[in-house]
Amino acid sequence: MTGLGLGRSAIEGNDTYFIHAFQASGLEAPGFPKYTGQWQAFAGVVADPSMNGQLVYATPTREGFVFTWKVAGDTRS
Repeated sequence: MTGLGLGRSAIEGNDTYFIHAFQASGLEAPGFPKYTGQWQAFAGVVADPSMNGQLVYATPTREGFVFTWKVAGDTRS
């Protein structure tokens, strides 16, 4: 994901219904946290499901919903 700085970044969900994305520096990424209002059931995934170069972060919830957000980034990395 771009805008997260050099190095690795991390995305995590928790029992407060928020999705957090952290830059390599440890700071919250621009546009995060995201609120789902539901517990995340499993780890989310960043992918390009439409194969158009636009990355999407998707995460399922215990209630059976899937939340998706467009995220910036390079599909080649």
